[in-house]
Amino acid sequence: MKVILNKKELDQEIKKGLYGLYHMPFDLYLQAPGISQSMVKDYLKAARLVKSVLDARDEMTEAMRVGSIFDDLITDERSFKNKYAIIKSEEMSKPGGGYYTKSANVFKNFEKKNVGKICLVESELKKFKDMRDSLRSSPMWERLIKSYGDYQVCAFSKIEGVPVKARADYLCGTHIVDFKTARNASEEGFKRAVSTYRYDIQQAFYLEVFGKFFENIEEFYFFVVEKKKPYLTGFYTVSRASMETAVEEIYDSLHGIEECINTDIWPGYGDHIVTLDVARNKDEIQEDEYEQF
Repeated sequence: MKVILNKKELDQEIKKGLYGLYHMPFDLYLQAPGISQSMVKDYLKAARLVKSVLDARDEMTEAMRVGSIFDDLITDERSFKNKYAIIKSEEMSKPGGGYYTKSANVFKNFEKKNVGKICLVESELKKFKDMRDSLRSSPMWERLIKSYGDYQVCAFSKIEGVPVKARADYLCGTHIVDFKTARNASEEGFKRAVSTYRYDIQQAFYLEVFGKFFENIEEFYFFVVEKKKPYLTGFYTVSRASMETAVEEIYDSLHGIEECINTDIWPGYGDHIVTLDVARNKDEIQEDEYEQF
């Protein structure tokens, strides 16, 4: 598997024709060409959202930042010290009680002293570690996370001629695992999350992309941990029946994105009046209950 460490190496690989399996930092993966599963999900809302992502490939959202920290703790702890700088919790304490926020000068000054590193508060890091340890203590971890598997694997391929890319948190010859944090990791909570954030699209997309390189890869699992004590966990996969529709949407979306790129026409939500039914019911999705990483 090839390793790419900087933008120059990425550009050289792009010139050759970026194809295959790679290890590379997350920020380089964002800059690499190819349609991702998140772009497909954006296209299903409005094509112009995809244009926004393509115009700012290297921008990392706060959700991406938090997810990247959690993934690094699980998958790349040995190089964690080289990538992160930790400020002690007592240094963030206010003289009269309470704590400074990250917008305060004490934290900004710490960032200036550690340019090039991601800065965290010690208490924040401890929370992430406790969440990670909760996942690792589950029997499902021992069952599905094998020593011969690999972490943070980037795949670049094509689906019906359209360049695509995906980044697996964990990959072995038969299955993929995606790590997620959540406010609610229960079965009902995750069902709502699948509907809200279209995790069926993510699962189907990853199996399609990585299936180009692994004939026996058939399963995809979500390992979910809550962000509050006692850091409860849940383990899920989307049914094959649910994925059938997702696969059709992926193929239609890829061709739609390709057409938008070729014509440079990127529709928004629509240019006509829509009548809304705002009746509420007990099953209404609470979008802030789940966070996508």
